[in-house]
Amino acid sequence: RMIGGSGGDCDDWSDDLKSIIGEFRLKNIEEYSTFFGRFIYREDICTMPSKDKCIGTGQGDGNGEDCRMFCSGCDTGTFTSDEIDTYSLMFESFGDATTDQKISMITKVYCDSKILVGEQIEASSAVDVTFWPIHPALERLLQYRQLVNPLGDYEWDGVVASDGLWNSECMWGKVFDTTCTGHGETDIVTGKSYVWDEDAGDFVAKYLTNQAFVEMSKPEHTWKLPYVYATFDHEHCEKEGIYFEKVPETFIERTSN
Repeated sequence: RMIGGSGGDCDDWSDDLKSIIGEFRLKNIEEYSTFFGRFIYREDICTMPSKDKCIGTGQGDGNGEDCRMFCSGCDTGTFTSDEIDTYSLMFESFGDATTDQKISMITKVYCDSKILVGEQIEASSAVDVTFWPIHPALERLLQYRQLVNPLGDYEWDGVVASDGLWNSECMWGKVFDTTCTGHGETDIVTGKSYVWDEDAGDFVAKYLTNQAFVEMSKPEHTWKLPYVYATFDHEHCEKEGIYFEKVPETFIERTSN
C-alpha cells in the first residue's frame, strides 16, 4: 500500500523511451506520472480496474496483471488522431513531438505499464486515515517556522500559467475550465472552525476564509484557536541526526504574558 508518490512498471521507461523521445520529454512524463491516471480517466478514454482485481497485489512486483487501466487503442495498437492528441495532452513537452514519438510514449506508458499511485493524491485523500496525522504535523512545522524564522511575504498571489494545464487559479484550470473553488484567498474553508470571536467574546463555530485561517497560524494569533502545540520537539528527527533550532526564550516569555 502506497501513501504518496507513484510507482509500478515505470522503472524501465528510461531504457525503452529515452532514445526515442529524448531526455527532456522523459523527465516530463516522470514528473506527471502521479497525476496522469486521474487525468486520462476524466477524459473517458481509459477504464479503471475493479477493486477485486487489485486487492492483495504487490506494488510493482509483477503480481495482479489485471490491476491496470485499460485504454482505448491499446488492444490493437492502433490509435485515432483524437486519441493520440488526448493521450499527449497530459505532457506539455509532446506538443511538437512526432506521431511516432507520441505512439511510442502511449504504448509504453498507457498500454504496457501498470501505474500505481499513493492514497494522498487529491482532495479525497482525507478519506485515508494517514491524512490526519500528516496535516497537523505540517501545521505544527509552520507555527514553528513562524517562531524561529517568520515568513516575510503573505501575499496570496495567483499562480503563473506556465503551461497548458494551468490557469491563474490552479493546475487543471484550463483543461477542465474551473477556478478550483477553495484555493483562493477569500474562499471559505469547508466546515466550521471553533475559534475566538471578538463580537461574541467567546469561542464560536464559524466559517473562515483561507486567509483568515492562515492569519491564525501566526504566533501572535494562535490564542484565537482552541488548541496549542505543547512542544516543537521532533525526537524522530533527532534520531536521524537532524536537529531543529530551539524557539527563542524571549518569544516564549512575550507570548506567555
